[in-house]
Amino acid sequence: MSTGSREMHFNVSQLFQEFNGATRRYDVNENLSYSDVGVTVHVWGTVKMLKTDESIWVQASLDSQIPLECSRCLAQLELPVHAEFDEEYFPISLGYTEERGLGDVDETQYIHYDNILDLNPAAHQYLSMAVPMKPVCGDECSGLCMDCGINLNKNKCQCKTDKTDPRWAALSKMVVATPRS
Repeated sequence: MSTGSREMHFNVSQLFQEFNGATRRYDVNENLSYSDVGVTVHVWGTVKMLKTDESIWVQASLDSQIPLECSRCLAQLELPVHAEFDEEYFPISLGYTEERGLGDVDETQYIHYDNILDLNPAAHQYLSMAVPMKPVCGDECSGLCMDCGINLNKNKCQCKTDKTDPRWAALSKMVVATPRS
């Protein structure tokens, strides 16, 4: 169970009071602001938290449907995305700050003074990394005509298909005229 309307915020004060190795498991079913496309997306999955000596280790497995645009035909699509991550979070209240020098710990990996662990940045980051650089609506997508811009999945264009750059015309004649041995 997640923490309700605060997106992916978890109160870990009770977990910090338990023995090392104590765990919590949460089923996530939340809406998350997804700034890459300027919308809110539905995210579901599981989050497991493990108390260590001085931190909370988080393992998450999340799924979502990200609204995108096909890179070939520009059609709108809902892309299923799956992300898994393991991250360690440190409490600011115990003196863990950026100044303390915890190496490559990101500022989003600190647990706030109110013992709220915010998984929004990590969820957003890992879901974003799971989105392909050039999403397509399907492998069979024909895209847009380079000349008239018509969607070739819906209509056939009337553009001339044999286009030779006049600057290369002389070279193409030489290649055709050269006999092969």
